[in-house]
Amino acid sequence: TKPFNNFASGIYEKKGQKYFIKTWREKIKDLYYLSLINEFLTNNVLYEKLQIINKKNKFKVVLPKAVKLIKKINSLSVVFEFVQGKSLEKAPLHKQVLIIKKVIGALNQATKFLSEKDKKKLKIRKPYFYILSLPLITLISLISNPANYKIIFKKFISCLIKISDVKKTELILNHCDLYPDNIYLNKSQIYVFDLEYASLTLPCYDILYYSTQPELKELYFRLSKIIKTPINSFLKNYIAIQYAGDKRNYQYSNVSL
Repeated sequence: TKPFNNFASGIYEKKGQKYFIKTWREKIKDLYYLSLINEFLTNNVLYEKLQIINKKNKFKVVLPKAVKLIKKINSLSVVFEFVQGKSLEKAPLHKQVLIIKKVIGALNQATKFLSEKDKKKLKIRKPYFYILSLPLITLISLISNPANYKIIFKKFISCLIKISDVKKTELILNHCDLYPDNIYLNKSQIYVFDLEYASLTLPCYDILYYSTQPELKELYFRLSKIIKTPINSFLKNYIAIQYAGDKRNYQYSNVSL
């Protein structure tokens, strides 16, 4: 196995069939443990919904199917079908924009097929979650990156001013970590990986997430122009505060609000 973000991962073969396995190993169940559980449950729900949507689409947004969850003492593994393809990260920017638009569109469509039973399996982030957690994430970011205190405080005030943006907002399925390298292409198949942070949450989270990542700033600008959903100013500032604690993202302040 090899490191895969915060997990060990590897490929194994059984009865001529290849599988990809992602494993968490710790003595205490932490947020990464919960995120892997979330990935398995979300995959189970979304895999089925995408099958329905794909009947009418030429380019099909699909998931590597999660075939098994293995729980042991101090470890948790999810076994996926093994798929091959080319990372979207290697594609030209204009193609990245078109493919990501299709993925976001598929997630929006899949939301319409969710039953109440399905929703109980998903991580849900309602408006009050963001409102109540705003002071905490602001404090964490200030402690983690005090050099940016003026920018963080400014965005905190902007959140308070725009707090009405999150009231009575319809929840939509979002990947919440939709980096181009989490998408692979194989002919007409668009494979989406790493649903650890996926949730039923406020619209446009995936697009606004790009605004916090300096290397994805141009991708953000292009997507925000072609996706017709109005930008939620509260959520944009909230995500900016959330990632301001990472000093690698200091350039996020250059993204216009």
